[in-house]
Amino acid sequence: MKPLISVIVPVYNAGLSIEKCAKSILTQTFSNFELILIDDGSTDNSLFICRSLASQDARITVRHQSNQGVSKARNLGISISKGEWIAFVDADDYLYEYYLSGLLMQTTDCELVIGGYNKVLLSEKKEFPGVLFPEMVLSKSNVDCQEIWDKVLLYGTPWGKLFKSSLIKENNIIFPVNFTLHEDHIFFYETLLHTNNIRLTRNYGYNYVNYGTETLSRKKAIPSDLKCNAFYQLSEMLKNIIQRFNLNKEHLPLAQNFIIRLYISAIILCYRNKDYERKYLKPTIELRKRIQVYHHPISMQGYSIKFILVYLPFCIQRSILKLLIK
Repeated sequence: MKPLISVIVPVYNAGLSIEKCAKSILTQTFSNFELILIDDGSTDNSLFICRSLASQDARITVRHQSNQGVSKARNLGISISKGEWIAFVDADDYLYEYYLSGLLMQTTDCELVIGGYNKVLLSEKKEFPGVLFPEMVLSKSNVDCQEIWDKVLLYGTPWGKLFKSSLIKENNIIFPVNFTLHEDHIFFYETLLHTNNIRLTRNYGYNYVNYGTETLSRKKAIPSDLKCNAFYQLSEMLKNIIQRFNLNKEHLPLAQNFIIRLYISAIILCYRNKDYERKYLKPTIELRKRIQVYHHPISMQGYSIKFILVYLPFCIQRSILKLLIK
């Protein structure tokens, strides 16, 4: 029987969590699904655990690739998936037993279901709500939901959602492999640009596990060019989403601040590394306005940088920021 849902889990050195993650999927009250485990060149026992689980349950497919990153792993999962719907789960996380059935109940007349999630802080052994949504449909004709849209646009993870397989495959949507920063958001925004009806629903039990420490990917230095490229790409995609769904850009402060912070952090990194030759160091008039309106710093230095970028001529900006940012 063809599975109704394909659950895709990228796995990299997840030996301590992948069994709990997979078993939380395998024990769902809804059973007509396939579980696709993509091992991304793990150096621990993750692949062994995945293959051991697959030997016990025919719904599991395991693929192994050399370490190429989470985007390539997810894209491989998409390419071999057979389900009408696609769900993504991270190998550190786990589901409550009614998660898939709950999302599936909401799929009438839509191509994308977005649910909330729980945040599990292991270091403090606490669980609390992450994002919560009202039960409603977002569409081009439903424009009185700016605050809700703002939360949706900020919630860019692929997990916690159920995607119509045809939405992804017929529009050739993939996770960008040339990005290692906000590739999830880019994928999510691309799906929004090809869907018409989005159903929001309550939290059906996705548990996002936070270990209270930096992830390996965030411990690595992130090049300023990568941040700036993500800023420009997400800015353009957000503009297109605003046009598609007849939104007011002035009423999306969370999403706008999230994106503009990418530019600010790229600028800071350039000055910190004494890399003064990047063209994007000089903000355009449009960028100055966006920083003025949407950027909300969280420190005194942040407010100082905002003032300098918005109000001072570039020649003075450069001199002051060289002294301010170390």
